[in-house]
Amino acid sequence: YSNLNSIVASARRFGIIQMV
Repeated sequence: YSNLNSIVASARRFGIIQMV
């Protein structure tokens, strides 16, 4: 799921989630 990586990166950028 390559999209997941993008979502996680974006979420971390916003500081929404801190889990991988």
